[in-house]
Amino acid sequence: FSRADRPVANPESDTESQILEIWKRQLALESISVDEPFFDVGGNSLLLVAVHREIRKFASKPVMLTDLYRFPTVRSIAAFLESDGGGDGSETGKKRGEARRQRQARRRR
Repeated sequence: FSRADRPVANPESDTESQILEIWKRQLALESISVDEPFFDVGGNSLLLVAVHREIRKFASKPVMLTDLYRFPTVRSIAAFLESDGGGDGSETGKKRGEARRQRQARRRR
């Protein structure tokens, strides 16, 4: 299938809609499926940095640039942002929490 032949999956949440609009603006595309990977629709690492900057403005939890590589579609990054720390993002959250606890323990010494 070429990109034009694939069905377009539309956003199902406000978060998906916000991210999709950012992608469309940064990639200069009118139509992107929420299930298409960023790099498959013309994205590159410089554009990903711009997308990351915009997502951080509205995200209710910390978003690392590497999270956008781990969750390469609008749908997957939206699910990560909407999660309560469980699912695919839980390991990162655990690691961040453990690192914070270790820093605090070192400061107390």
